[in-house]
Amino acid sequence: MSESKRISWRMLTGNRYLQGVLPEMFSNHGCIKQQRIRKTGDLAPSVFEVKYDRDYGLEFLSKKVCKRLQTLGREQVHALIDEAWDLTEQTIS
Repeated sequence: MSESKRISWRMLTGNRYLQGVLPEMFSNHGCIKQQRIRKTGDLAPSVFEVKYDRDYGLEFLSKKVCKRLQTLGREQVHALIDEAWDLTEQTIS
C-alpha cells in the first residue's frame, strides 16, 4: 500500500460532510480517518489521512441539522434534541 498523506477536511473537494459526526471530532486533537479519495484528474484514488476537528463537527451539525430545522425555531429544535436524547438513553438502558 502506498504511503498516505495527511490533509485537513477543508481540503476535500465535493461534499465534505459525508463522514458524519463522531465524538472524537470534538476533542482537543480532533480525529484522523484514513480515506481513499480520487483527486481531480486522477484515475485511481489515493490514500489520505483526513483530519476532522471541532470546526468540522460544528459545520456538520449546522448544515445537516440546524439549517434544515431552522424554520421550527431554536427553542423547538432544542426541545426535539432533548426528546431524541431521552429516546437514545432509553434504548441504551
